[in-house]
Amino acid sequence: RKAVSSLYRVHICVSEPSRWFGRDGTIAKIRTIYPDMSRFMIQNVLLDTLRAEKRGKQYFGKRKERIFKGKRLVSPQGLSEQVIADLIEDGYRYKRTTAQVNRMRLARSERTVGSSTIRNTFYRIKPIKIKIRQIPQGTQKPGSPWAISSFGWMKQLAICLVCWIQER
Repeated sequence: RKAVSSLYRVHICVSEPSRWFGRDGTIAKIRTIYPDMSRFMIQNVLLDTLRAEKRGKQYFGKRKERIFKGKRLVSPQGLSEQVIADLIEDGYRYKRTTAQVNRMRLARSERTVGSSTIRNTFYRIKPIKIKIRQIPQGTQKPGSPWAISSFGWMKQLAICLVCWIQER
C-alpha cells in the first residue's frame, strides 16, 4: 500500500481519477509493477492517497479500522451457531455450510449471511482441534492380524479370478 502510494505520488503524478482507468491509465501502469495486486485494491489506495493529500496529510498505508457495533448477525448460543458448528464438524465446507444455514434462516424469516460470517462465527466458537496420531497399519510378521487378513483377501481374489476365467 505504501509503495503504491509513493509510486503514485512521486513518479506517476496523475491527480485526476478519470485518467486512472484504461490501457494506459495509472492503475494499469501500477499493475505492471505489482501484478499481484488487484485493480480494486490499487484504486482504493489511490483514492485514500488522494483524500489524504486533499486534507493536507500524508498517507501511511494503514488499513481502515473495522469497528464492531455490538450486534452480531449470528447470535452466540443461538440455533444458527449450533447448526454452523454441527455442519463444520460433519465435514461441510464454508460454502455449503453457508447455503444450509441461509436455507434455515430464510425458513425462520431471518436475514441471510455470507461465508465470512460463517467463518467468523466458527472461529468465535473456538473449536478444539484434536491431532490424530498415526497408527501403524500392519507388520511383516506372518502371524499378525494384518498379514492374516491380507492373505485371506488375496485368497478370495484368486478364487474370484479362477471363477471369472472358467466362465469365459
